[in-house]
Amino acid sequence: MKNIQHNPLNGSELFCPLYRYFMLTTALFSVYLSINSEYYLFLID
Repeated sequence: MKNIQHNPLNGSELFCPLYRYFMLTTALFSVYLSINSEYYLFLID
């Protein structure tokens, strides 16, 4: 029953790209929102 336990190395190998992808997506989304808000403010003026 011990082979059910996951290898922590595999977990970290899977977690690292997911974490990097999540951080990259969050950064791109925040930049996109800031550009959009500036554009909308420019349209309102």
